[in-house]
Amino acid sequence: KTGDEESFAEAIALSRELANIAGRHGIQLALKPHVGAAVHDTKSATRAHREIGSSHLGLNFDPSHLHRVPEDVATAATVFGERIVHSHFRDCPSRVERGPGTPEQQVPGRGEVDIVGVLRALGQIRYQGPLSFECIGAKGYSLARATAIAAETRGYLNRCLQELG
Repeated sequence: KTGDEESFAEAIALSRELANIAGRHGIQLALKPHVGAAVHDTKSATRAHREIGSSHLGLNFDPSHLHRVPEDVATAATVFGERIVHSHFRDCPSRVERGPGTPEQQVPGRGEVDIVGVLRALGQIRYQGPLSFECIGAKGYSLARATAIAAETRGYLNRCLQELG
């Protein structure tokens, strides 16, 4: 739970244990700051990463969650820097929504997240890892409808990346 030290300590202990197991198997884990969780924002994620202290644990950078905390997402990217090992994108209709919105509202470019600013910040820190699209709530969608959402996302992100050079 956000702001609960006991929850934070439990998250650190479990993440440290998992990072140790991952290290024994040559695996890199990514801890994701998540709205409502013990690790939920830049400050708690930075603290968690420091306290866990494992080279086998990085951060999963999810702009939509940090936007809803609320934080300046581009600034968060620069603070996290080389600790980011994965980034997935989705937009969200507003900072006050409890969830990410409908699948259509999660398409990058349709909501409030400054996607171009975030991509620019990732470029400034020389992030070279994966960019993926996370869509919540499309389980019952037809293949055609889900594919249209994925295609629009890919097109928008590609255009943004081309504009940024």
